[in-house]
Parts: sequence; structure tokens; C-alpha cells
Amino acid sequence: MYRVSPFITAFAWALLGGIAVATVWVNLSPATYYDLVELRVADVTLPRWMGAKTVLLTPLNVVGDGLMALYLAFVGKELWESLVLERGALNGRRILVPLGLSIGAMLGAVTLWIIVSALFATAEMPDFGTGWVVPLGSDVVLCYLMGRWVFGPKHMALHVLLLLTISADIIGLLVLGIANPNISLRLLWLGLPLLASLFVWAGVGRRPNVTASERRMRQHIYLWPYVFAGVVSWIGVAAAGLPPALGVLPVIPAIA
Repeated sequence: MYRVSPFITAFAWALLGGIAVATVWVNLSPATYYDLVELRVADVTLPRWMGAKTVLLTPLNVVGDGLMALYLAFVGKELWESLVLERGALNGRRILVPLGLSIGAMLGAVTLWIIVSALFATAEMPDFGTGWVVPLGSDVVLCYLMGRWVFGPKHMALHVLLLLTISADIIGLLVLGIANPNISLRLLWLGLPLLASLFVWAGVGRRPNVTASERRMRQHIYLWPYVFAGVVSWIGVAAAGLPPALGVLPVIPAIA
């Protein structure tokens, strides 16, 4: 069976370390913590074709919208390979039970949220059911650590668990962006990620013919076409009103 890349483990510990540092910092000196994450780095004025508005660039949105997009691209690649590779953990019918569990878990979390909010509803609270998207998704780090503790570091169930938490994270972010009432969706912009993916797949992503020239073969080891497609895809997803952290994911099928 296809095994998840060991880099996932390194990412999990890195994220856990960041969470620990941020938690200690914000409790010891909340003022300095928020001064840093909300530091005004630059004002970026978008062109007219992207809405002609000014975006405030801070360390918070650089990490949340930019670096998190790279992280999700990497873990999304693991999920995609588990689906399409012949020995992938979720290939073919193997996906049916995990997919059912994921959907059931998300529906159960939303149902429980609505029930609890109904039990504790007051006149001062917002409308009934507000915030139902909050319990969607999962924490890759916590799920990994708990799975490692329950199954052991080399058990195959740990890899399936990681893939399920990754998919739940992606779905949760997507639903959060769609259901956010403060954001107006401009779905035509999603044509940009589609074009970027088709471009990079047609140009360098397809497996070359065995009779192809050496130059054609070498095109498949160049990084810049994928970087360019990723940037274009990220712009399209962000301009569409969806979470920018999902911006690089549409390019993954063109790479694998």
C-alpha cells in the first residue's frame, strides 16, 4: 500500500511547535503578540479587474493565506496520490468506507452544534444555528498525534487517518468560504485555476512519448511552469472569494 510521505510527520511536529509557541506568547504578552501578527507591512492596491480595492498585508494573512496554501498543496498532493496511485491507500473501492465516515462525521458535528446551540440559546445570541461551519474540518496535528498514540507509529491506519483529516480540512475550508455571508463569491474567476491547470498539464505535465526528444523529456523536470501555474491558480481562487489557502490545490491533478 502507498505510504504517506514522512514529511507529513515533520509538518505535524512543526505545526504543533508553532501552536505551542503562539499559545505561550499570547498568554504571557498578548499585546506584543497581536502587535506582531497585525503589523502593517504594506498596503496592496489591487487592479480594477480584481475589484480595485486595497488589501492590508500583515504577517497574519501572509501565513494564513500564503504559507498555508503551500502547506495545503503539499498535503493535498498526498491525498491526490492516495486516490490515483494503483497502491494508494484510498484507491478505488477503498475510498468508500473512509468517505462515508468523513461525511458522517461532518454531518454529525454540524447536527451536534445545532442541538447544543438550541439548548443554550438566549435572546442575546445571534440567529439559530449560526456558526454551524465551525466544527467542520479537523486538526491534522492533533489527529496525527492521537492516531500515533492509539495505532502506533507504523500502523497503516495512521496513514488513512492522516488522509481523512487532510480531506476534512480542505472540505471544511471550502464550505467556510462558500457559507461566509460577508464574502461575495465571483465564481467566474475559477476559470483561471482551470486554465492554469490545463496549461501546465498540456505543456509539461503529460507523460512524454517514449520516442520524444531529450529536450522534451527535460521539460518535465522544470519547476517554474508549476510555480507559475500555482501563482495564477492562487490569484483566481482568491479573486473568486474562496479561502486563498485553497489556491494551489487545483494545480495538483495536473502535476501527478
